[in-house]
Amino acid sequence: MGIPTGSGKRIASLDGLRGLAAMSVVGEHAMLVFPVFWAAFAARSWGAFDGPTWVGVVAFTPLKIFWSGGAAVSIFFVLSGAVLSLPFHGGKTIGIGKYALKRMVRLYPVYFVGLLSAYILYQIVGDTNDPQTSAWFQRNWHVDIDTRDWARALLFMKSDFLQLNSPLWSIIHEARISILFPALMFAYRRNRFLTLSGSLAISACAIIFRLKFPNAGSDIANLSDTVSVVWLFMAGAWIAESRERIESAFEYVSAAPAFLLILVTILLLTAGFITPSPFYVSYFTTRGGAILAVVLAISGHKAFNFLESRKNDWLGYVSYSLYSCHFPIIYCVVKLADWTPLYVSVLAGCAIALIAALILCRTIEAWSLRASQAFRFDKTASSALQEADVASPLSIGS
Repeated sequence: MGIPTGSGKRIASLDGLRGLAAMSVVGEHAMLVFPVFWAAFAARSWGAFDGPTWVGVVAFTPLKIFWSGGAAVSIFFVLSGAVLSLPFHGGKTIGIGKYALKRMVRLYPVYFVGLLSAYILYQIVGDTNDPQTSAWFQRNWHVDIDTRDWARALLFMKSDFLQLNSPLWSIIHEARISILFPALMFAYRRNRFLTLSGSLAISACAIIFRLKFPNAGSDIANLSDTVSVVWLFMAGAWIAESRERIESAFEYVSAAPAFLLILVTILLLTAGFITPSPFYVSYFTTRGGAILAVVLAISGHKAFNFLESRKNDWLGYVSYSLYSCHFPIIYCVVKLADWTPLYVSVLAGCAIALIAALILCRTIEAWSLRASQAFRFDKTASSALQEADVASPLSIGS
């Protein structure tokens, strides 16, 4: 389930990066179940946090990378743009209708399972009011899902389902951008600079709109959130197109500077928690770190070989399914096992989520992948490029 290249080989390092990012999302949701870590997260800086020192070390140093879901999702968006762009870099103009249908077949089944599993588990365990859990944990799973919520969720619109399975928010943005991606790539191939700068400018306008009008209607605000991440997809498209140039540049980079770049990437991804800064600063440091992470992963430098380990490859393999199902499973296990120490139920929830993700990946996701490959593009591009499928912000590959 690797990421295909034009030569038919796999970019295992991108699979590994995706797997690590997926675990960072799971890690954040697991940590936020604990009141002390939620307090640190809400404080946003060590100076505003009055909890234990060891918690501050975990929350306000580069160790935050292990539970930094927001930074991980930015990486997913850049990865998505990189791999979604592969067929277009192969020289084929792809129709929006056919492309959208292919993408929906690839995305929808696992997304639907994420909705259905959250709904069923919520019906089983009910609301969450465990006093040993955090306020963040308790404020979720208090909702009545009706027909309108089902309709909106199935149409990739914001709904109360996000209280039952929060990670689905990014899949909604992924689906919307995927549908329009052929048009974005048409513009990119016509004028790279204008498309890249234009997507950044439009995304900036969407962010400013959200800041200036925090009480804007829910649908308008959510659509603005989608627009705000378009530039990350286009940055990924540029990285994919520039792969050979990136590899050539890194041929002359020794081990020490390469490891320094890893440290810089981690610092950028976690800077919003390490050093208090205005929103516009932390926003671009995090997204800059995400872009740099994908550049390093695609560079082929031996310093980044750890991304190609079997463990990381496996995590990349199950990442979309894990992303879609872990949230309600952790909630359900913590609720049902409230008689155990909290750390035991959280760890058990994570373990069960990994098992469920593997089952889902080998069944529903595998079927959706095979079904999506029935929509083949012109043979002017290599077959590997034509079958470059991205399932979600984190499931990339065929």
